[in-house]
Order: sequence, then structure tokens, then C-alpha cells
Amino acid sequence: MVGWNLGYRLSFSLSDVFIGLNVIRALSIISLILVFSSSIMTLVEDVKAFNSYQNGSNHSAGVSSGNSTTVSHDYVPYVHIDGPCASSLT
Repeated sequence: MVGWNLGYRLSFSLSDVFIGLNVIRALSIISLILVFSSSIMTLVEDVKAFNSYQNGSNHSAGVSSGNSTTVSHDYVPYVHIDGPCASSLT
């Protein structure tokens, strides 16, 4: 029989190695699909949050306190700076 003898009690035939490598290949393909799908889901949620922020609606991020609404941001909002000090900040 053709195969590898890896010790006294370990012995694998070529078909066992072939099946094992295909299992590893299937697991790696599944993990790649999960990684890319989670990246796409994160991008979609970021776009939804950005659009919600641009529209001024704070459905899930608002905490009302008296007359104003305080918004907790995951990211620092973009602030455009003009004037003489703007060149030193870039």
C-alpha cells in the first residue's frame, strides 16, 4: 500500500491525506466567506449611521436632557477649518 509511515502507530494513506487537505480547504473557504460578509455588514452599518447623522435624525444615538439632545459619537465629526491657523493644522 502506498502511503506515509509517520511512526510506530501513525500511518496515513494518500486518500486520507487528500481528504484531510480538502477538509482544510473547505474550512478556509468558509472562514473567508465569514470574514468578507462581516466586513460588508460593518460597511453597511457605517453607511446607515453616516446617512442618519447627515440627515440630522438620531434614532439610536440620542440622549435627551432637558431642551437639548446630546449625541454620543463613535467617531469625531468632521470639522472644516478656514482661516490663518488652518495651514498649521494640516
